[in-house]
Amino acid sequence: MHPVAIRKDLRRRFRGIGWSLVLYYGIMTLIVAGAEIGMNLEGVNLSSAIENEALGFGLLVATICGLLILIGRGHKGFMKNHVLVPRRPMRPGAFMKLLCVFLSVQFVAYIVNLLIEMVLNSMGYTMYGSGNPGQITSDSFTIYLYTAVSAPITEELLFRGLFMRTMRPYGRKFAIFTSALMFGLFHGDWRQIPFAFAVGLILGYVAMEYHIIWAMVLHMINNMLLADGLTRITSHMPSDTANAIFLVVIFAFAVAALIIMIVDRKKISAYLRPEPINRLCVQAFFSSPSVITMTLLALFNAWLLIVPA
Repeated sequence: MHPVAIRKDLRRRFRGIGWSLVLYYGIMTLIVAGAEIGMNLEGVNLSSAIENEALGFGLLVATICGLLILIGRGHKGFMKNHVLVPRRPMRPGAFMKLLCVFLSVQFVAYIVNLLIEMVLNSMGYTMYGSGNPGQITSDSFTIYLYTAVSAPITEELLFRGLFMRTMRPYGRKFAIFTSALMFGLFHGDWRQIPFAFAVGLILGYVAMEYHIIWAMVLHMINNMLLADGLTRITSHMPSDTANAIFLVVIFAFAVAALIIMIVDRKKISAYLRPEPINRLCVQAFFSSPSVITMTLLALFNAWLLIVPA
């Protein structure tokens, strides 16, 4: 295909889903920002439990909007014939390996966040300021339902389903990379962008090679186990003890993942070697107005979350 035709066709394919993701990101951002503003209004004396339940309810509504976007963007038979089609069966051994590698990304993200925080601290700023908006953690049932169930299902259908399958005609690697990148940007927070991008690559591989259901399962396990479960278990412990337990857990997964990747290095290399990413596809992707808009919105939101140390 002629380079001009490639750019034109890719932009046409990406235009609709790209702007749909921007719309969904805007809805999520407005709900979180609105909740933060409402919680800080003078004269509003709601209990923290009610405030958190209200925020969780808003996030659940936002995921419903995401599903509506998914339905609106998908054409007849797309989900059945492309998104939900199983590739190969998931063996228990393969799943345990993928789970260890997936959860080990928490350790890598922890190191990356430390480096980012060191750079910010040197300039007098921090991304861990108290009261930072957008940090969704609480004992709220609705927030737990959003984090553990609703978000993984909706996000996998959007990013590893509709988005990745839309990009698939231009290469497996290209589809996995671009879906992971948009997934990372979607989180709009420097504490989560690197982690979300990295796990997006793994989730993309799982959905591409096995089934999107397995990507949802991994996503749910991460959110239930490390993002929420471990926090709940250690919530009544001293902060130093809780942090130590968290580090031990993610370090153990990192060691297990390293051993797995050393043992399976030939299989990993064989999977990554063929089908190089087409340079024209990359150029068309990054010059897309919706990608530029999504990137700017995400970076702007991440910048707002950085506060004076």
